[in-house]
Amino acid sequence: MRKSDIKIVFVDIDLTVYDSGKFDIASLKALRKAQEKYGVKVFFATARPYESAMQTRLFDFINPDGVVSCNGTTAMVGNETIYSDPFPKEVVKNVIDTCNKYGIVVEVATAKDRFFSLPSNDYVEGYIKEYYETVPEVKSDFSNDEVNALLVFAPKEFDERFSLKFDKSISMIRFTTFGMDLRTHPISKADGLRAVMDYYGFKKDEAMAVGDSDIGDSPMYEVCKYSVAMGNSKGSLKEKAYFVTKSVKEHGVKYALEMLNII
Repeated sequence: MRKSDIKIVFVDIDLTVYDSGKFDIASLKALRKAQEKYGVKVFFATARPYESAMQTRLFDFINPDGVVSCNGTTAMVGNETIYSDPFPKEVVKNVIDTCNKYGIVVEVATAKDRFFSLPSNDYVEGYIKEYYETVPEVKSDFSNDEVNALLVFAPKEFDERFSLKFDKSISMIRFTTFGMDLRTHPISKADGLRAVMDYYGFKKDEAMAVGDSDIGDSPMYEVCKYSVAMGNSKGSLKEKAYFVTKSVKEHGVKYALEMLNII
């Protein structure tokens, strides 16, 4: 019998309900049960842009109440953008112009869309194979767009060159051999989660967050009392969690929903 006071659940995607190009269908069904039977709000909180999350076909299995994307710089409730933390337009232009000179592709994400600045190349193909991504439309002019994420597809030997050419406000965060995220100030998923919590008027002890990455997902724990670490979690996330569940291959999200009496 359900005894939980949890009203909202935030769930990471990669290595939480999505692994090696396959979804944990049992966990998605469990989330849908929480949503449809008990009225729990279900949000996905991901480093991916919104359009990238959609291209995984996640929404074929569940219709979430919203998505926090681009590592927390965008939050959507339904189709409404309730929070956005965009790059300054002059920074976007600087990045695109610099990368164009070297033939380097940039993934540019807005609240709902995602584009490549140039056609795909070998660095992009390596990234796509690693993260099971799709190739978006190519677009050259972003002067009228509110850009929430910039991902540069370049090998490490470009890092020093870019550090000299990019706007001084930019920090480069290399998370793969194929590319790096750019930021102008510290960001985290907690920013988007707070916007969602404020939107509904929920309290910290009414929220749950599930993830696998210490760096990417632990900030969600600042906002949600019921912090859940996947069994396949990296770093020290398990030590910070309220509850450690099973791995993604063992339907960890479903197990957490059951053990915390959400379903």
